[in-house]
Amino acid sequence: MRLRLSTFLFAILPVFSLSAVPYLAGNVLLENHSTAPGYGLTSNDLWVYLGGDYTLLTGGMPLIYQPSPIAGAPRFLIPAPNTIIYEKGRTVSVWDGSTHFYGEPDTGTRDIFTADSDLAEIAPARFGHFLVAEQWNTPDAGAKLIEFNFAGVVAEYPLPTILDTAHDRALGASHIEVLSDGCTVLYTLGLDDPNPGRVHRFNICTGAAEADFWVPSSSTEYAGSVRQLPNGNVLVATGKSIRELTPEGGPAYEWAFENVTHLVLTPDGSGFYAAGVDRQQQNFRFYNLYSRGDPPKSIQIGNPEMKSIFVPDQVLELEVVGEWRAAPVTPRTRAVRHH
Repeated sequence: MRLRLSTFLFAILPVFSLSAVPYLAGNVLLENHSTAPGYGLTSNDLWVYLGGDYTLLTGGMPLIYQPSPIAGAPRFLIPAPNTIIYEKGRTVSVWDGSTHFYGEPDTGTRDIFTADSDLAEIAPARFGHFLVAEQWNTPDAGAKLIEFNFAGVVAEYPLPTILDTAHDRALGASHIEVLSDGCTVLYTLGLDDPNPGRVHRFNICTGAAEADFWVPSSSTEYAGSVRQLPNGNVLVATGKSIRELTPEGGPAYEWAFENVTHLVLTPDGSGFYAAGVDRQQQNFRFYNLYSRGDPPKSIQIGNPEMKSIFVPDQVLELEVVGEWRAAPVTPRTRAVRHH
């Protein structure tokens, strides 16, 4: 049984959701999978980082135990505090982020569409639309990218066939990023890729695959999250480090970070958060792009005073509310220039 301060507070508060409170521009949300070694138990936890350092009351990154539509959702995107797009059980929905009393007929959520296979990262796309990738599909159907808006599916784009023969399926993508041209999609397959570490490229305007954006020189790297910066460069989490690449895929900078899988930018694009949770390294980090050579800020996941048999071992999602994205869905905040 898990008992933390947040659990106690929830028990004595009125029965309504406080989950809308943390969703402010710049807040960081991280969901991780945890295990209890020797007990055969697992748990998915959603954490919210409000900024600052550890304090006794909340910890550096307090757990959310309040009822929330996105609690337990492995994929979500929060372009604005009142727009939370999330996926549960292959259904993509949108929530208005509002507080609702138990028993109210209106929960503030609305389903958009349901897919026929497991879905991966959700990203902003052209025309104010959104894009989500299928992680896999049957070999006959093939995996695809799905473009949608709040009314439903707009278009589907079959991805090149990459077969997973061991599981008799066609692989899709784990992480995606739509670049500033509105057409180019960079995507990665993580550990599922038979050619690990590659950042693949697809053009949704032409519906055609293009040459890989980046191919690592080491077979020990595997590509995770991808983000395009305001200066046009691209960040890639490689499982070994965070690489900054030029728009052509050439090397620009590198930060060492073992097991890193997820990246998100701040709302103004001046920095980014990176997560690589395993049993040896239960933290995530903030990097300032103004001073690339400075050590990152390390932020512990959870409250060090709260003991638990559950140990974080895998990042499921990492998001910043109002994150700067190359394909914007909301009016731009002032982006930085990097030299």
